Amino acid sequence: MKLKMGNRMKKMMGVLLAAVMMMSMSMSVFAAPNDTVEVVIQLYGKEAYTQTVSVSEIQNEAGTDEHYYDTSYYSDYDEEGIKVPTVADALIKTYAMTYNQDALTIANYDPSYPPTEQPVSYGWDLQPVEGNPGIYFQYYDGLTTANETYEPNPDGTTTYTGDTWVLSVDGEETSLYASNIELSSVDQIVFDYTEVSFIF
Repeated sequence: MKLKMGNRMKKMMGVLLAAVMMMSMSMSVFAAPNDTVEVVIQLYGKEAYTQTVSVSEIQNEAGTDEHYYDTSYYSDYDEEGIKVPTVADALIKTYAMTYNQDALTIANYDPSYPPTEQPVSYGWDLQPVEGNPGIYFQYYDGLTTANETYEPNPDGTTTYTGDTWVLSVDGEETSLYASNIELSSVDQIVFDYTEVSFIF
């Protein structure tokens, strides 16, 4: 009888340990959204400044369903747009924190080309090749796309080279617009003004 009880106890302990392991795994998979995110601004791969931004603070400042940028140009925003703070909000907030500016007023809509020089400005891509419309930064910290060259290749393609802002999220470069990435889903943002080159 003691032997049977001992075996039963071992089985129960085994089941309990398995349950504890499953719970710990599920907690890591279903982690709570981040409230703070690190934003690193770089110039040619070297850190210029870093800020830690708060998702809840952005939401409190900008208002529910609102952003530091104007969404009125996006006619389908109510159906498709992201209604919570985005990576674009975090970039605007980072600039404002660094230079003691008001995040609600620092970013200006400017669809012109070439854009007017200013600290932070953006345009809307309302007809993207893929995905939903999103904002792109015309100027950030007074820097815009520059030093552009287009070199024709013998095979009929063209090599483009220029200096521009490149966005990376959690260590991976992304082609998504910053306004299409929910801020609470990321840990770190890197915005690097650097040289890019590609063939088209």
